[in-house]
Amino acid sequence: MKVLIFCWNIYPENTGGAGKSIYYTAKGLAKLPKVSAVHVLTSTKGHTRTEKNGKLSIERYNDLNIRFRTGENPFGLEDIKLKLGHLKIYKKWEERIRKKCKQFNPDIIHCNDPFVLRHVRKALKNTEIPLIISVRGPWPSSSGFMLDKKGKLVKRWGFKEALKYHSFRTPDKLYGLYKNRRNLKCVGGVHFVSEYTRKETEKHVKLNSIKRVIMNPRPYPNNYKKNKSSNKNIAYVGELTYKKGLHKLLDALELLKKEGKNYKLLIAGEGIMGSKFKEMTKEKGLDENITFLGWVNNPNKIYQSATITVVPSLFPDPLPGVAFESMFNDSIPIVSNRGGILETVPSKELVVNVENPQELANKIEEIMENPDKQKEMRKKFKPWLKKFSTETVAKQFLSLYEEVIKYHKNQKKWDQNQKNK
Repeated sequence: MKVLIFCWNIYPENTGGAGKSIYYTAKGLAKLPKVSAVHVLTSTKGHTRTEKNGKLSIERYNDLNIRFRTGENPFGLEDIKLKLGHLKIYKKWEERIRKKCKQFNPDIIHCNDPFVLRHVRKALKNTEIPLIISVRGPWPSSSGFMLDKKGKLVKRWGFKEALKYHSFRTPDKLYGLYKNRRNLKCVGGVHFVSEYTRKETEKHVKLNSIKRVIMNPRPYPNNYKKNKSSNKNIAYVGELTYKKGLHKLLDALELLKKEGKNYKLLIAGEGIMGSKFKEMTKEKGLDENITFLGWVNNPNKIYQSATITVVPSLFPDPLPGVAFESMFNDSIPIVSNRGGILETVPSKELVVNVENPQELANKIEEIMENPDKQKEMRKKFKPWLKKFSTETVAKQFLSLYEEVIKYHKNQKKWDQNQKNK
């Protein structure tokens, strides 16, 4: 089987869930005996180049990874200019995909981004190659939080609210969902990264294609390290924004300090609310308890120096990687009950409602003060993490590809029979 994958960008340029997962999926597929070749078409911030390693080749172009919006008025002149420039680039990519299909002759195409799906479908208009799409998050229906011009925290769940607060991202992506409904209905298979993304997508789009939930691969590290320390450290790794819920963790830490629990919090990350969170730290009298580390390229040492890692996101993340990374380093994750986040941990005992800081504080204290509980939780990590190995996930994708190809062939036979009647 030959597999052609199209994605915006890929690891190591993109260290987010989508970029990493498609990179490791492609590597895993290339190791399977039934797969003869895997070719990835993607963009890069660097130079146009092609990399080849055995059955896997990655072809990178530097003209797609561009600025999508100014972040100001959604109907401003600068944003309109950007949109017109994108149309030219999309045309180039449609042509590239057509040429690659003729040259590579794939058995199936895997599109890793639903918001360019219509351009991929245009490129495949006169071909009979089956297509699957990865839906990695219900971003259009739940775009998180933002600040208005006065600095007030507001939710932005709807199109009207987004226009009111001049947030281009939300109306752009809401419109993206609307115009992609028809495209999503026309693909042979749909891959979801979590049960949550499947349920959210099916609220908006009635899908007739083959559907499969396959969680992102997490390569099991050779240097898995057991956390033998008995420290009282907590780690937070992520954006310094309200939607990630860091302020709720600060509230919980304040409650714990009032009870005489002087736990230390290590914060790795940057974000637009960084200075605001530092102010909150001073206001709550937590200066001695919290260390802001800024951006950390390799957070493994942070996890290894913390007994607990907290993922307090208020935003319904489809499948964040922090809980997995913490478990690889033997740090016990406590996660929010939003979106697909609760699907990342092996036990419901590690899930809390972060809207209630007292519940979060109680859970932190329960685990931190109970070494036997820590051992019990850590025993579950290895078998849980192996479910997401590159090899396991690649086999799941291969099964999906085979099912879609078989369905596609049967559908062609049925169509031909109908014509002959």
